[in-house]
Amino acid sequence: MERVSFITTDADEKDLIVSFAIQEEEGAGGVKSLTLLRTPEYERFLHSWERGVGVSHEAFPEEEDRRELLEVVELGPEDCRIVTDRRTYTLDLLKVDPIEIQAAKEVFRAMDFDDRFELRIE
Repeated sequence: MERVSFITTDADEKDLIVSFAIQEEEGAGGVKSLTLLRTPEYERFLHSWERGVGVSHEAFPEEEDRRELLEVVELGPEDCRIVTDRRTYTLDLLKVDPIEIQAAKEVFRAMDFDDRFELRIE
């Protein structure tokens, strides 16, 4: 389980973003990001199988041939489980401000406007 320091969100006219700042291992002192991005305005230019929420994690460089796509989000007050078509991320949210978790819930709901992924919120 990766420990999250904070969550940033953005929901402007073009992009829907939830980004988790994950603490690096003890002594490293930095963070790496796990970012979920959806740009509904531009999805019409993609094939149907390419549409949805793209997921990127600094520890896993993107493959050139296709994006990692979100399949399931389970978001509770203390943890989050993110399942993609390639891997599963388990996040510890105990140190995250509840206001940031609430903002993430709202953006996830906006991202799921077409039921492209399964959303489970506690």
